[in-house]
Amino acid sequence: MATGVYIGVWAVDYFAIQRQASYYYKNAFTASSTIDVVSYSDSTQIFSTTNAFDTLGITVSLAYSWVLWKAPLVIYSYHLIEQQESKVLKFVCFIGEFIILLAIDVLLTIFASSFYNDWLFYAAYFVLTLIVAIVNNNGLGKTKEAILNTIIPLLIIAVLYAVYCILLPSLYYLYSQNLASMSAIFLVIYAYPAIDLLIYSLVLLLGNKVEDSVKGLFSAIHFMLIGYGAGMILIVGYTEVEFYYLIGYFIFRNVFVNHIMRKWERVVANPPALPGWGIIYYVSYGLSFIPVIGVGKVVIAKSFMSYIFAYTSTLLYGTYNPLYPSSSPPSTALPNLNVTMGGNIFWLSGLIIWLGMTLSQRYDRKSPRFYDFFYYLLGIYLFYIGIACSLSLATLTASGHF
Repeated sequence: MATGVYIGVWAVDYFAIQRQASYYYKNAFTASSTIDVVSYSDSTQIFSTTNAFDTLGITVSLAYSWVLWKAPLVIYSYHLIEQQESKVLKFVCFIGEFIILLAIDVLLTIFASSFYNDWLFYAAYFVLTLIVAIVNNNGLGKTKEAILNTIIPLLIIAVLYAVYCILLPSLYYLYSQNLASMSAIFLVIYAYPAIDLLIYSLVLLLGNKVEDSVKGLFSAIHFMLIGYGAGMILIVGYTEVEFYYLIGYFIFRNVFVNHIMRKWERVVANPPALPGWGIIYYVSYGLSFIPVIGVGKVVIAKSFMSYIFAYTSTLLYGTYNPLYPSSSPPSTALPNLNVTMGGNIFWLSGLIIWLGMTLSQRYDRKSPRFYDFFYYLLGIYLFYIGIACSLSLATLTASGHF
């Protein structure tokens, strides 16, 4: 169902609206012609107006963001206070937070587009949700639990975004400035498992502090982790030994955590639908679609049409090379679909990664709940952020570092 919502958003945008507002374009952030459908200067070839912030642009920008990730976050706020016996207090707090966040988003998008961004919305949501959770759980003697349930998952999401799109590219930039080109690339590849292991261990450690009843949002973080990991393997190239080195690391990590350390099942909390990331990847590959407008200082897509999956080059071979199996990506003259899965990263790579990552993990066996639908919506969005960060590694390293 969550995947269907994303396909529905793509269909509406592709066949009807064909335009998406983006403050990244408004503020002239760095764009990559190999990632974006068209460069900013050529945007009028597809879009009917050069003003991304006209009435329609603002409307669809707000609507898309609320459907795909802001509404699921607000639903988590309600999940945190559902045990409050006073329906009046619970209702007032939840509706009040929703109205305040909506007002902030609408007003600042219209009147403060020069500096307003998703980070500011997320910060406002974090503060309001923490206040609402404390107010509603204080009388239940669960103030500490409410604080941990709020701070831990929301802070992890923010930290992962900063690490993936700012910190790691800055680290890789230092590699490239102090080492030969190929040495820097190999260091990025071979050092990544150590970085991932540190991040994954911290996520599991902090996850143990979150109550099981609200672990749905926390489990969605696994989509972000697997998105970045899959992207890092994809940009190596499946004919290379480093490709299988990274897959081997993930298999070892997953088997150790999911099968050997059996008591960690509550800590890991892999969502049952996590293997669905393979479907998401190939659907987006075929539709030339990614719902992430920007990562760091890099424009990923406008109107959700993007060739990031087809035109991203492998680190070792760069663009098309006869030594590496690939197929011709679609033309970027117009927003074309890619049903043949053509691209610089061969289509079979994703399947190999999916098999290695999926079959080496265990997943929670439970019936779906009301909240799970919204957490999967957010989880898919986090997956897109993760894979966009890793596929944009070269561009972020060149132009998105500190």
